[in-house]
Amino acid sequence: MSFALGLIFPLLLIAAIIVIVKAFSKKDQEPSEGGDLVAYGLLAIFVGGTVWALFLLGRAAFPGTGLVGTTRGDLAGALAGLIVAAPLAYYLWRRQDERRKEFPGSVGWPLYLALTDAVYLTWLVVYAVVIIAAIFGDNDFPRVTDVLIVAGVVGVHEWASRSDRPGSNISQIHRVVGSLIGLATLTIGAAILLYSLFVTVYGTFYANAGDPLYEVGIGMSVVGAAVWAWRWLQPWSAAPDGTRLTYMVFVTYSSMVTLVGTATSIAVFVATFLLDRPVSPGSHFEPLTALLSVVIVSALVWWHHRPKLGAVRTDSVRSYEYLLMATGLGAAIGFGTSLVAVVFEGNTLIDSTATVAVSLVLGFTAAALLWWLFWTNAQEAPRHPEAASFPRRFYLLGMAIILGLTAAGAVVGVLLFIFQALFGLEPESSTLVIELTLSVLSGGAAYHLYTTYKSDSGLRADRKGEPYSLTVITSHPGPLAEALPDEAKLKVIHRGDSIGAIDDEVAAQIVEATRGADSIVWVGEHGFETAPARKT
Repeated sequence: MSFALGLIFPLLLIAAIIVIVKAFSKKDQEPSEGGDLVAYGLLAIFVGGTVWALFLLGRAAFPGTGLVGTTRGDLAGALAGLIVAAPLAYYLWRRQDERRKEFPGSVGWPLYLALTDAVYLTWLVVYAVVIIAAIFGDNDFPRVTDVLIVAGVVGVHEWASRSDRPGSNISQIHRVVGSLIGLATLTIGAAILLYSLFVTVYGTFYANAGDPLYEVGIGMSVVGAAVWAWRWLQPWSAAPDGTRLTYMVFVTYSSMVTLVGTATSIAVFVATFLLDRPVSPGSHFEPLTALLSVVIVSALVWWHHRPKLGAVRTDSVRSYEYLLMATGLGAAIGFGTSLVAVVFEGNTLIDSTATVAVSLVLGFTAAALLWWLFWTNAQEAPRHPEAASFPRRFYLLGMAIILGLTAAGAVVGVLLFIFQALFGLEPESSTLVIELTLSVLSGGAAYHLYTTYKSDSGLRADRKGEPYSLTVITSHPGPLAEALPDEAKLKVIHRGDSIGAIDDEVAAQIVEATRGADSIVWVGEHGFETAPARKT
């Protein structure tokens, strides 16, 4: 009896899920993003269950020489999971394939592909690195069945993404996720490879240098370069969407911050050597083998990606620069506060006060210079478009609030010390140096940001003209709504394909071409065309 129920229950479960999904999939309904997202979420779960079951079955069929085997209980669970998960995964796959023909613009498909990339492509990259490391070293090879299953999942989804290209305004997200996986693997591998080369050279005159990691470096570099070229360097069929622009901003910003931070660390090592004259210069400069590797790799990453943002001052370029300004300003306040505390309190734990102070001075200088360079660049840009841009407003108001709250918290600390002294209580051990310095630096920066924001508000108000309407025919408007002035009334007519998506550069050109005039804009594969609109 129990055996019969064990066979019937999975079938009933499969039938129940199919009935529920069909009940929410009427032929005459509008395209339901929520329903598709739920279906794709279930598909991801059942594909994962199928992969897990196949893993266990593969290990049972080909146990190999590993210490961990598959027990009979694992085998029974794998068979039960496969009986339930595989048919449901197949049904949902076919169901969503039909849905995409009817609703090609659903965001569920690109999100699902991005999720599978994040899980299975990363998994496959790890296996590939382990295989290459095992070829060049003494590491163990992964199980063949595990590699074939994961490679099969990646291959099936890659074939599906090419035969049925994702639509919607995030159609490029799966390639972006794959590009990020490949780039991260490539940069780490290249840094390890350079570190190994530097360690080998350094070891010729310093006996206690670190050990090279050629196997891991070669494996990660080769695999990462292959994945990155596959997902990033291949020609793109459309203009950048929001996810691709976000990727470029994030990678460019991260590489610049890494470059500045690591270069500053190298300067600190040189300065502390000149001040302290350590007994073992070889031991003191050994970390430079890793720092120089990071500097070279981050510089190359920035050199490749920064031109992709373009030379025009679009919102993507502004986002990159204002992120660096926020990082530089916050770091400068932190370094400045620490520097004052060290100078006036002198309670360093390891190094001499002079050494720590010089290190903090270099950090403060680098952070302040980072902020100043990009701030002066932004101030030299045309005032009205810059003042109206969303990244600048977000930076000014957001950082003013954060730093204002920081200053307020520091003032609370000062007042707490004073009231404790007035009430005859024993104040906490503090000279108020940190609180006072933090309140002055954060408060001054918050005041500067807020007054600049108010000044920009006046510029935006002065520029506001007569209302006008703009009708745009495009597959996706992108950042156009944010780029338009307040007096513009935007109407978007969505095309039925993925051609003609608007990026930051096209949005800026449309704004300048139609400013103040009722217009109709057609965005196609090779740019856009405008025509005057008749007033009604």
